[in-house]
Amino acid sequence: MKTGRKIFLTKFSVGILIFLIFCMLAARNIYYTLLPQVEVSALSSGAMTYYLTNQASIDEENRTITWETSKSEGDTVQEKTLSVSAYITVQTYTGGYDVQTVPLTVTSRTLSEDQSVYSYTASYEAMDGTYAEGTSVMAEMTWTSGRYDALVPLSAVKEDQNGTYLNVVQTERGLFSETNTVVQVRVEVEAQNGIFAAISGNCEPTDFIVVDTDKVIADGAQVRVVKG
Repeated sequence: MKTGRKIFLTKFSVGILIFLIFCMLAARNIYYTLLPQVEVSALSSGAMTYYLTNQASIDEENRTITWETSKSEGDTVQEKTLSVSAYITVQTYTGGYDVQTVPLTVTSRTLSEDQSVYSYTASYEAMDGTYAEGTSVMAEMTWTSGRYDALVPLSAVKEDQNGTYLNVVQTERGLFSETNTVVQVRVEVEAQNGIFAAISGNCEPTDFIVVDTDKVIADGAQVRVVKG
């Protein structure tokens, strides 16, 4: 009889333990779903591509495109331009419309009398159709920077009264789960192109950087991680 009671109590105790573990895991999952959700990305390296786009005018008879930029923009792209092209809405020979990317060759660049504006003229080869009257023409100059060792999406770069920082996720693994905690790491932005930023600071190649979040997060906050 005593042996049977011991077996019963042992099974009962095991059942209670399993139930408690199940409740703990369920509570943990509920808590986890309430945490801010963040998308993270690792550091990358490489060059950044820059784009300078301006409204332009077209002379279809002479196959030329003209546009203007500020002097500072013109000075930036001088000697750095890898390619120049125009986005032109074309009425094709079949009667439809198509936005075509047309390569350009810059034939002249002049500075205004007040030294504030550059005027560009560029030629192009024949298009697959004719220019659709009344539609916009955009001229784009593209160039590439030198190589950077640490690039992050620009959305990852944050600022406060103390300067610039990244939100880095540090992971601590436990017996049944893992905890992801946000740590602010101070950095300097060396350059940016509107999409990526080249940074320097205490970040490591293995760090996971927060690039997007569904809630406001602070230093020390626990988060759910979605790897981008």
